[in-house]
Amino acid sequence: MRRIWISLLLALCVGGCGQEREAPRQPLRIAVAANFATTLDKLIAAYNLQQPPRQQTQLQTMVGSTGLLTAQIEVGAPFDLFFAADATRPAHLVEQGKVQGAAESYALGRLVLWAPKAGFKAGLKRLQEDEFKHLAIANPELAPYGAAAVQTLRKLQLFNKVEGKLIRGENISQVYQYVASGRVDMGFVALSQSMQHWDEKRPALYWKVPA
Repeated sequence: MRRIWISLLLALCVGGCGQEREAPRQPLRIAVAANFATTLDKLIAAYNLQQPPRQQTQLQTMVGSTGLLTAQIEVGAPFDLFFAADATRPAHLVEQGKVQGAAESYALGRLVLWAPKAGFKAGLKRLQEDEFKHLAIANPELAPYGAAAVQTLRKLQLFNKVEGKLIRGENISQVYQYVASGRVDMGFVALSQSMQHWDEKRPALYWKVPA
């Protein structure tokens, strides 16, 4: 499968480094790439169940594309943690001295071509034979999954052929919504997103992109 190394910036502390916290329960501000937002919501819910209400740290999230969130951090957005969808941008922030702390990989993203329509199976053959009206990808300038989708299409020598049918979303969550709503026939999304529609009684409606 197409693999996407995704990283977490620990102890990000931008926009307010060097200042003492006004209270021990100051909210923890988390920037999260769209592909990981649903999982992070589940982790936050589990955290809230485990902590007594009076001891909970409030967790505030900002969801967006990795590129957009990186740009916000570069100009001082006050985030404490950054769950990015690639390893390159967090490493760049560290190298540029824009943050305090270190970047660590926390998961391995997998790119799939997905279609939820009954009887419409997304696959390499359909892609090669141009059997679709529209194909959604995330903005490759901002979203690592979008960049991986473009790399896949170029590797298959199909980019020029399908470019006129591409619908670009700002981030991978927007692409997911395009496909799930039926606005487009299929799209390149994260495997974790397509698994939300998993049904053992139906055949797989996604194609796992080889590494």
